[in-house]
Amino acid sequence: MKMRAAVCNKHGKPLEIEEIDVIDPRPGEVLVKVDATAVCQSDLHGIDGDVPGKLPGIAGHETAGHAIKTGEGVHRIKVGDYVCCTTTTVGCGFCDECLAGRRSNCTIHPMMEQAMRQPGRSNSKGEPVSTLAGKVGGFAEYVLLDEYALVKIDESMPVDKACLISCAVISGFGSAITAGVKPFSSAAIIGTGSVGINAIQGTTFLGACPVIAVDMLDSRLEAAKRFGATHMINVNEVPDTIQAVKDLTGGKGADYVFITATTASNALSKQAIEMSSPNGVICRISLGGMTPETMQDIEWMRGLAGFGTSRKFISPMMGGSNIIQDIPNYVKMYQAGRLQLDSLVTGHYPLDKINEAIEKLRSAEALRSIIMM
Repeated sequence: MKMRAAVCNKHGKPLEIEEIDVIDPRPGEVLVKVDATAVCQSDLHGIDGDVPGKLPGIAGHETAGHAIKTGEGVHRIKVGDYVCCTTTTVGCGFCDECLAGRRSNCTIHPMMEQAMRQPGRSNSKGEPVSTLAGKVGGFAEYVLLDEYALVKIDESMPVDKACLISCAVISGFGSAITAGVKPFSSAAIIGTGSVGINAIQGTTFLGACPVIAVDMLDSRLEAAKRFGATHMINVNEVPDTIQAVKDLTGGKGADYVFITATTASNALSKQAIEMSSPNGVICRISLGGMTPETMQDIEWMRGLAGFGTSRKFISPMMGGSNIIQDIPNYVKMYQAGRLQLDSLVTGHYPLDKINEAIEKLRSAEALRSIIMM
C-alpha cells in the first residue's frame, strides 16, 4: 500500500515528504491509520543523529489513530479500535517482570522487539525505510506496529490530546510514579518542556511540595507554574542553582530530582545529584547527550550515592509505565479534569508543514506541536 510520510534522508536536514510503500501486517502486527502525532524532542534527537538510527527513516512516536488491518494471531486489538501507539510494551502479563508489575521490562515481548524486524516500509528506490526515535514512525499516514505496542482507548478522547499520552505523559508523569514520589516530599524538575511539565503534574498529583521547576527560559517556567510548580528557578538569573534548590528544601536538597532537559549531559546529571537530598532519587528521563561516555558516567552515577548517603539514580524508559493500565487511566484523569493536556498543545500542522512544526520545537516556541493527518 502507498502512503505519504515525512522521511529523514540525511541527519540534520529538513524532512522530505515522499510516497512510500508499506506492507500488510505480518503475524502479530497491526496497521494503524494515523490521526495525530506530536513532535517530541526525542524525534529531533533521531533526526539529528544524536541517537542511533538507520537512514532513510521516519521519526514520530507520540501517535494515536485507528486500527484498520490486523495480522494473523492478533487478538487484543480489533479493526476499528482507537489506539495509542507507543515505543514501549504492554508485556505478556505472565513473565517474572510482568508479574512483578514491571511490564515495560517484559522478557517475552520486550520493548524494542519490533525494532529487530525488517521495517516493512520501502521508498521509491526500493530501500528499506526504518523508524527513528522508537519503533512507531508516526510522521506518516500509517504505522505498522506489533499489537503489544498498542493500547485501546476511549473513542471520546480528543485525538490531539490522546497522542500526548503515548510519550510525554507516560514518560513524565509515569517517572514520578516509578520514582515513588511520596506526599510532602520535595521535587525538582530540570527542564520544563512537555515531558518536564508532565513530571511536574505527576509530582504534584502525588503530593510533593515544594515542586521546583528549573529552566533557562521564563516562558517555560511560567508554563510550569500553571501546571503545578510551586517555585521557579531561572538558571541564568541564579548564581548557584544547587544552593537555590537547597534553600527551598530546608538545606537538605530535593527528595526527587528529574532530569528532562533536552541538553542533558554528564555535568547536568552530576548537578542533579548534588541538588538531591542524601536519600534522594535522581531520575533521568531525557535522551539528550546519550554518548558512550555518558552511558559510562551513568553507570558510575548509579552506584555513586556518595559515601554516607543512600541516593539512587534511575533512568526508566517511557517512565517505566504499565501502559495497558496507565494509558486508559490517564484518559480518565483527563476526562475528569485532573490531567492538563489542552495547554500543552501550542499548534496544529498538516504533514506538509512538519518542518515548520519541528522548528517551533527547536526554538522553544512550542511545548507540543501536533501533526494532524
